Amino acid sequence: ALPISAAFLVSLGFAVLKQNSDIAGVEVDLLCHHRGDLVIVEVKSRIGGDHPGYSLDRLKLSRLRRAALALQGWYPDRTVRVDAVTVHWHARNSDPVIEHYPDVLS
Repeated sequence: ALPISAAFLVSLGFAVLKQNSDIAGVEVDLLCHHRGDLVIVEVKSRIGGDHPGYSLDRLKLSRLRRAALALQGWYPDRTVRVDAVTVHWHARNSDPVIEHYPDVLS
């Protein structure tokens, strides 16, 4: 789902800087640049069943917040935010539904 998510974000004007990186001990799916902001992007995907966004739980959000705070400390002149992208295939071999959720920590 990372390549699909990265391509989707690029179509929205994002620049993908890194994939699967470690920031302050937190695995970050995508690190992007968008309109002057540094954006940590969490990607969730699923085939069938519940919406993949439901797996973005309190613990994961806490970890992403820790990564964002570290990144903000390293780049104090930049705005840092955390977005999410979900990729949901309703059935095998179906086209995915891709959704972008900006600033999931606010």
